Amino acid sequence: MTIGVGARVVLDSVVYDGDVTGAISLFKGATRYISSKGGNNIVTPFATIGISGTDFWVGEIDGVYGMLLLRGAVVVSNDGGSVILDEPLQGRVIYSSSTAPADPTLWPGDRRARALAGAAFN
Repeated sequence: MTIGVGARVVLDSVVYDGDVTGAISLFKGATRYISSKGGNNIVTPFATIGISGTDFWVGEIDGVYGMLLLRGAVVVSNDGGSVILDEPLQGRVIYSSSTAPADPTLWPGDRRARALAGAAFN
């Protein structure tokens, strides 16, 4: 996990039984998360993201909350519904915790670069 500058993240739980599973809350900012196995969740202000063998970015971008998938698949759920993101380089935006995430779109290169720069080692 790479946490962006100014991000606020809490490790809610972690279990190690040969594999690591857990739950993470992202309250502010952005993070990039890479996992090899399922059983993890990231809780954001607008949705819960179920993770399984993924590399993805999640956080604030262009005045909305967004997600960008780089590898694998994620399930995004909130009070408005559930959607699956399973195509690399596609992203979704989430406007509120009660509105289902928007349909996926291919994020342009500049938006992908800005997203990833917000949660990168410098």
